Amino acid sequence: MSVLGLKQTVLWSSQGLPADAALLVPCPSKPAALLLCPSYILFVQQGSQVAVVVNSRGVAGVQQPRVEFDPLYEPPHVTATNAARRYALN
Repeated sequence: MSVLGLKQTVLWSSQGLPADAALLVPCPSKPAALLLCPSYILFVQQGSQVAVVVNSRGVAGVQQPRVEFDPLYEPPHVTATNAARRYALN
């Protein structure tokens, strides 16, 4: 990383990583990283991902459909609240 130029080089990237990751730990022996999340630990390597579930909330549930907001039908906050109630325990 160039501190003076504020530039960094991307060695590899990965799509679809969890938004609730609390910590990213590099693995110096491999070009990989550990993502520590509340429900699982994810080992991410270029081209592959392996997860270990550490509690029952880490098991996948039903995929929530995309929430479409239509202000003419109902206010957006009502739509979001109804969607959250529907999938709260998913």
